[in-house]
Amino acid sequence: MIANIMEDGVEGNEGFLMTKEMFSYTEVSAAVQAIPIQRDYPLRQMLIQALKTGYNPISSVSHLKFTCDADKYIPYDIDMLHLLQENVREYGPFFQTLRKRITGAANIYADLWYLLKGFLTMGTTLHTATVLTYAGETMGVEDVLQGATDAVSTAETLADCEAMGYAPHSCALLPLGRRDTPGDWLDLSKFGDIKLFLTGGAAAGLVNVVTQQLRK
Repeated sequence: MIANIMEDGVEGNEGFLMTKEMFSYTEVSAAVQAIPIQRDYPLRQMLIQALKTGYNPISSVSHLKFTCDADKYIPYDIDMLHLLQENVREYGPFFQTLRKRITGAANIYADLWYLLKGFLTMGTTLHTATVLTYAGETMGVEDVLQGATDAVSTAETLADCEAMGYAPHSCALLPLGRRDTPGDWLDLSKFGDIKLFLTGGAAAGLVNVVTQQLRK
């Protein structure tokens, strides 16, 4: 048994992290949506979800701009693609293992909406499999039966897939300061007007904006 002694006692609680959906709408191609951001508590980060089956997030949101007091301070003015690239540099790619029974050509759906690679194997040595296409979270795959003349299989077989990508659940993270340093988070009370501008892409996806703030 080990006894730990804290001479100065426990530090006071700074509060708790409040996460909530601020805004939701269906994106229109090339249209700019202005979203007002509440100024009540320090802002740690924002999550932007641009959701449409078969499309990655940049298809629904092409650009975002986060501005305070009519461009007096602009924390972000960035394409969605570049934001996602920053996310993968900071947190690395994600991996997901998937299993599905398929017959011939089929789709396998991952929770990663910006797929980079997929590794596919079949449940029997008589079958080979190929990942043919990527579209959003969707992998188009094909099961080929080996024989005198290889052909697309007509028998149901088990496919095991290892997917690699980013944008889990079609989300991009927008950090507002060092995430483990509360004093570095954006103090919204210093500004009078704060807005997030999202520019629509080609696909009319459902967009959700979620904020995380320090509430005391």
